Amino acid sequence: WLHRAAAAEAIEALLARRPAEHVSLRDPGGVAQLFGALRRLPGVEAEEARKSLLARSPQAHASISDAGGLARLLNELAAEGDGDAVRTLSHRIRTEFEITGARGVAALLKAKRSMDAVDTAELARRAAEQVALTNAEIAAELIETLAELGYPDLAAVAAGRGANEAVLHGARPVFPPPAALHARGARGAVRVPAGRGAYTGYYAEGG
Repeated sequence: WLHRAAAAEAIEALLARRPAEHVSLRDPGGVAQLFGALRRLPGVEAEEARKSLLARSPQAHASISDAGGLARLLNELAAEGDGDAVRTLSHRIRTEFEITGARGVAALLKAKRSMDAVDTAELARRAAEQVALTNAEIAAELIETLAELGYPDLAAVAAGRGANEAVLHGARPVFPPPAALHARGARGAVRVPAGRGAYTGYYAEGG
């Protein structure tokens, strides 16, 4: 009973500070975390706080630079059932997000269920063609994500680029044949140019 009473007091104190009205909308990860925390809290006040946070339009103000935070915010907006907010943020990601790290892009692509199909496909294309693939293990993660999400042709493009760009340690490759591609019946191969180490990476040809 004492634990429940203490927890109730802590929740009441938290909501009294009106976090939904004061959290920085520039931080997509922070906003997503607050949405999640409020959803787990019981009572009408927590629900009203979520509505207040949605009313501030975080999808329009979030910084489009933190891929992981954006992925979490997309999922939280989808969990809130705000389709317009999801579409707005999805469109902003497609038009404003600067393709950099493979792992961050993979996180965004894994939020595919929350994004518009057109926006997801465009992000996948840009990732396959533009993202830096110098880290072999992270490159493999992106390639497998593309394949798992139904973009085997783009996974093949990234695999070809990755085989040329991945960092190799001596003659032992750290860029493995992506299991997701191989499982889809990979029948071709891309080779690292001479002098970069002996390695053949698989890619998908067709379905």
